[in-house]
Amino acid sequence: MADVSVRLTGRDWFVAGVAGMASYIDSSAVASTSVALVMYQRALNLDSLHIGYLSSSLAFFMAVGALLGGRMGDRFGRKRVFSVTMFGLAVGCVIMASASSFAVLLAGCTILGFFAGADLPASLALIGETAPKGARGKLITFSQVLWNVGILITQIIVAIVSDMGAFGARMLFLHLIVVSIVVLVLRISLPESAAWKQSKAKVEQDGNGNVSLSRIRVLLTKPFLPLFVGLGLFYGLAQIAASIKAQFLSYMFVNVAHSTVRTYSFAYMCVMVVGLITMLLFMRVVDGPNRRKWFLAGALGFIMSFAVPAIFGVTVETLFISSILSGFGAALAFEGMMKVWTQEFFPVLLLATAQGSLIAFARVLAAIMAIFAPSLLMLNASGFFGFLTVVITIAMLFGLWLSYSRPRQSGDNVIPMERSRAA
Repeated sequence: MADVSVRLTGRDWFVAGVAGMASYIDSSAVASTSVALVMYQRALNLDSLHIGYLSSSLAFFMAVGALLGGRMGDRFGRKRVFSVTMFGLAVGCVIMASASSFAVLLAGCTILGFFAGADLPASLALIGETAPKGARGKLITFSQVLWNVGILITQIIVAIVSDMGAFGARMLFLHLIVVSIVVLVLRISLPESAAWKQSKAKVEQDGNGNVSLSRIRVLLTKPFLPLFVGLGLFYGLAQIAASIKAQFLSYMFVNVAHSTVRTYSFAYMCVMVVGLITMLLFMRVVDGPNRRKWFLAGALGFIMSFAVPAIFGVTVETLFISSILSGFGAALAFEGMMKVWTQEFFPVLLLATAQGSLIAFARVLAAIMAIFAPSLLMLNASGFFGFLTVVITIAMLFGLWLSYSRPRQSGDNVIPMERSRAA
């Protein structure tokens, strides 16, 4: 694998940080919505079915946004897309903060989900394409660190406002409004991806400007099909299980384990600290030869995080243990690895489309599960966790196969699309 001793400049970190705030906002939006819906429950008369539909709409429109945002990022450029999406994110947060009914919340979840999903693929592509040789995995993993930081900051705010009901829920989205505006301003100074401009110019020079029409179909042909399907099954199945934790952990603490939002917030802050430390350590090895060993350790932790409540029941104690294991496992064997593998497996003019398609597929699965999750948790929480244990185990087996797949050479990753058409 790549040399892990690459020295990164302040500019490298700035570009990765500002673009990577897409991951911060993505995670914070999910975490804020999951807690806010519980805090809105009494004031807006929400029942478990309402919460299921709202959580599902957030995930579903994140999927739609990722699919369209990825396509637009490959077609029109990374910077243009994520400038528009950040403005849309702020609008969605304003609606969520001012919600007064289920209908307004539904509109807010739709807009927030769409623009959060659309922002992510182009931002990740820019990070990978501007990273120095040998540091791509490190900077992509750094975006996942920001993902954890987004949840951690959200949980700190939750700990402060957890007893304030609907007003506290509005404060969660006020935080996202401020962050979105700051990031939008900072992104003005970011460059467009030189690799994207080079690849786009090469395609147009060779007279293949209409290649964009077949871009998604290219993912379903060799040599990309096995890797694309493998990544989809790994990330999609893992997302089914992980999204239950991300969206409904507060619901589990309050309605299944009969605890409080404050207890949930404390537990989840501990989880994020574990995940954050693990990711910072992983950044040092992700571009090196020991990546697979770390992935295996994470996969085992991820599986055990669902097995513990399945075996011992869903209580405050098992949810806490499960969450700690999940924080460790997800840091090494979930979304971060999907992002790194995508950067390694696909060329520039397919990159955001591939990333967006994978995110879209996973979020649709999560959206479907979100409709039924609250009811299933109330019906038989341990049995539901048993089902999730099977799902996450299958996902990790696909991940293990991907870990043995040969990545594209870094030079191949900037080859225009006409080569993949001929493949």
